[in-house]
Amino acid sequence: MNKQMPNDKSANKPLTKQMKVFLSHQEHAVVTMAANMKGMNVGDYMKQAVINQAKKDAKEMNKIIDSI
Repeated sequence: MNKQMPNDKSANKPLTKQMKVFLSHQEHAVVTMAANMKGMNVGDYMKQAVINQAKKDAKEMNKIIDSI
C-alpha cells in the first residue's frame, strides 16, 4: 500500500480567496498614502479595511434582524 503525497508544498496552508478591486489613480494614491502612514503594505491595508467594514456591516445587519 503506497500513499501518494501531493508534490505541492502548499498542501498544509489554509485555502485563500483573491479579491480584486479597481481603483482610479487618485483612489490608489489615497490608499497607498494611508497604508504608508500606518506602516503597512497596500495589500495588508486593503485586507484590514475590507474585513473591518464587513464586520461593521454584519453588526448593523444583526441589529436590524434583532429589531424585527
